[in-house]
Amino acid sequence: MRKSPDEVTAPRGISRRNILKAAGTAAAAVPLVGGLSGAAQAAGTRKPVRPHCATSFYVSSAGSDTANGLSTSTPWRTVSKVNQALSAGTIVRGDCVSFRQGDEFFGTINSIPVAAVTDPVLTFGSYGSGARPRISNYKVCSSSAGWSQDSTNLWKIDISAGSGAYTGNTTSTNVNVGFIRVNGVIKGFKKFDLASVANDWDFYDDGTKYLYVHLGANPALSGDVRAAVDGNIFTAQSAVAVRGLELCGSGGHGFRAPAPDGSITLDNSVIHEIGGSQLIYNGGPPLTRYGNGIEIWIGASDISITGNQVYDVYDVGVTYQGSQVGAQLGWTNVHATNNTIHNCTQSFEMWSDGTNMNAGSGFVNCSFANNTCSSAGSSWGAAVRPDTAGKSTHLLFYDTQLPTDLAITGNTFYDAVQNYCYLSSTNPPAGMVVDNNVISLRAGTKLQYQRAQTIEQAAAWTAASGMDAHSTFKII
Repeated sequence: MRKSPDEVTAPRGISRRNILKAAGTAAAAVPLVGGLSGAAQAAGTRKPVRPHCATSFYVSSAGSDTANGLSTSTPWRTVSKVNQALSAGTIVRGDCVSFRQGDEFFGTINSIPVAAVTDPVLTFGSYGSGARPRISNYKVCSSSAGWSQDSTNLWKIDISAGSGAYTGNTTSTNVNVGFIRVNGVIKGFKKFDLASVANDWDFYDDGTKYLYVHLGANPALSGDVRAAVDGNIFTAQSAVAVRGLELCGSGGHGFRAPAPDGSITLDNSVIHEIGGSQLIYNGGPPLTRYGNGIEIWIGASDISITGNQVYDVYDVGVTYQGSQVGAQLGWTNVHATNNTIHNCTQSFEMWSDGTNMNAGSGFVNCSFANNTCSSAGSSWGAAVRPDTAGKSTHLLFYDTQLPTDLAITGNTFYDAVQNYCYLSSTNPPAGMVVDNNVISLRAGTKLQYQRAQTIEQAAAWTAASGMDAHSTFKII
């Protein structure tokens, strides 16, 4: 979804079973963030792929923030402590921060200092054995004592920071709720006024303190109740690597690279249950919701997004977007490859605008390649968003004013509720290559929202659009 660069700081044929199974696969059993399992490393079958760490810091749900964090026997406990150490300069470039596998940590990593792309890499990863460590932005509202009845069939809970009514991310001052998760099921029907809260699990937040929910009984009696509030779970800066983490439960974005940034790696991570909060910024459209899995803003260079799983996102799985501001002219060497994107409203999005066409403007040697994308528009977000026309799609292109040296090739696009692609204009921008993909849609599904041809008329569509001339089309 198109949005302002300052939005995030403003107040306000592939089965799901297989994806979830992959998300829980055991990761490295030795500290830090190597690409091999502990068993493979112990067997010496390959040289471990690990960063060089000037200093290693460890975080465990069984740790203590009064410890020194310098060993697996003296780990820190919270994300808040990590942010504090980043802000204080205790953690510096060239260091590694490792979260214990199998643990859940509440909060957002949002205090990484701005750096140059040539600085030593600051690495975030994992240690131990088990599932990827989870970093979650949820406020857990599962205590009956935290809720009070406001009126018939209407309950409220104080989700302001430190209210004591909830657990989870208790330090977040944000009360802009994107969705509620109840026993693993997302309830996404956010309302913008209290009078509209009329059906079970409809919800409204007043922007300062209370979350209201329509239900006949105390919501906590339903079991595990979590509110996803606005924010980026991980806000990167230049010279950062993130490997083997799980980011989940935010009403904003999962992983965001703001501008300017460069030399960023995101790999082998899982990002899910994202989006739905109200988009609030000066001059922004009213009553708009947003939230992307991975967002790379204009001004990016040398970004690698590889081997990740992204699913259950309100808007887009992966997006490159932005308007030119100052020296932020475009994207250079930004690549998303070999990722799995499932059950998002859109799989991949690109948009750009601006008037400066000097060297480095727009997209320069960028790609979205060899990814597996499935069930576009089957997401919880598609069912509750106000703007539905053509938006349940794999490829979403809004404004494309800047040069577009961008290749979308070698991908598998399986099933889409409405269409394979959506373009703000009829034809793709000059310089963009969309080809050699495998496109599988149900009979009668349109290929492009702006054109009439369906999957059965693929040859006519490729001739008219100039896209996917060498791609394979299948009816499922």
